[in-house]
Amino acid sequence: MKKMKKLSLVLVAFLFAVTGILAQTPNEFKYQAVLRDADGIMAEENVSVYLEILQGNASGTSIFNETHDVTTTAQGLININIGSISDLSVVGWSSDVYFVKISVNGTVMGTSQLLSGPYAMHAKTAESVTAMAIGDSYGGGIIFWLDASGQHGLIAATTDQSTGIIWSDGFTETAATGDGVDAGEMNTMLIVSEQRDGSYAAKLCADLVITDGGIDYGDWYLPSKYELNLMYLQKVTIGGFSDDYYWSSTEHTTNHAREQRFSDGNQAWEGKNVQSDVRAVRAF
Repeated sequence: MKKMKKLSLVLVAFLFAVTGILAQTPNEFKYQAVLRDADGIMAEENVSVYLEILQGNASGTSIFNETHDVTTTAQGLININIGSISDLSVVGWSSDVYFVKISVNGTVMGTSQLLSGPYAMHAKTAESVTAMAIGDSYGGGIIFWLDASGQHGLIAATTDQSTGIIWSDGFTETAATGDGVDAGEMNTMLIVSEQRDGSYAAKLCADLVITDGGIDYGDWYLPSKYELNLMYLQKVTIGGFSDDYYWSSTEHTTNHAREQRFSDGNQAWEGKNVQSDVRAVRAF
């Protein structure tokens, strides 16, 4: 019976995110997904994840593969460093488009194009590193925060994705309580996994693709409360904000989520069925 339950995974739900190059290991990148079966979130289960990178199109030649045996978290999340087992340098990121095909416990879950994250890998062969600054146009938006290295940070989209949309369709607990830098990405995954289809703030960000310099950037997310405040502090530099409240991805209670007013920076919580503005961010 347990085996049949796991086979029912196929296309029930699948959420994919490439979350950037690992700073200390440039031949790896992070992969996260929330797994569900017919009964809901697959919490704290041992799974075998087989990954292939296909060249050219979704049914192209397989040029890389590896298997990871992992345990899902209480929220059904898996965290994998692609390239930590096999040699990822065989992929010529700058020469073609690539797709990742995922199988869980022998069941093919889907194939998705790698939009932005790994393509930064070929830049490590450059002779020099370009200095970055807050306010620079980069990676589909405007840099509004940099870490101590000055080479990694957060980017805001140049325009609002909505001037009024709900946080979620209904009052359910999503476990999206994370805060701090990068927490919004995880929050967004958890919200979309719980809410699935519909029109709401996190889904709007997760579905966003912005093309810049011939590259499609598709790893946008709804910022955490902390990230939203970092964006507020640079609102003049980024530009295009209203004076209204903007949603964060940080859940406050089953019925409420955190938001921030951009006229004066006031942080508050509001009912998830209230419409507020949205500005997507991405990490690099």
